[in-house]
Amino acid sequence: MCTVTVYESYASSSGAGNYLTGSSVTVNAGSREGYTFLGWIVSEDDVSLSNSTTATFTMPANNIVLTATWTLTSSNGGDSNGSSPSPSASEPEPSIPAPSSSYTSDIQTNYVWAISGIMLLLVVLVIVVLVIVVIVAIVLLSRKGSKT
Repeated sequence: MCTVTVYESYASSSGAGNYLTGSSVTVNAGSREGYTFLGWIVSEDDVSLSNSTTATFTMPANNIVLTATWTLTSSNGGDSNGSSPSPSASEPEPSIPAPSSSYTSDIQTNYVWAISGIMLLLVVLVIVVLVIVVIVAIVLLSRKGSKT
């Protein structure tokens, strides 16, 4: 099973998802007010798409990343080389999801284990130094005792 990832789609269903190799995949760029669809940028050479907002291809045996490209056709901000204007009320601003609490908890757990490991290493180091000091003291005392 391989993954299709679709960026810059404004369709309610972009076609992104997991597909079996050889299955038919339909992707949809949707529409944007004030923009004209230019075509698709495809991550792999083994997939070619029409320059239509809705395109179908056969799923290859590898993951595919598709990006819909747009050009500004009306004066609602941005520039005419395909870059996006600042979001308007009709286009929701994309959001980056916050890390899940389990992800944060994993980081905290790993941090605690790292600190615990460092503390254990320091304790072992102190014990080794103390053992060396005791051995040196015994050797020096035994030499002093043998001279008298």
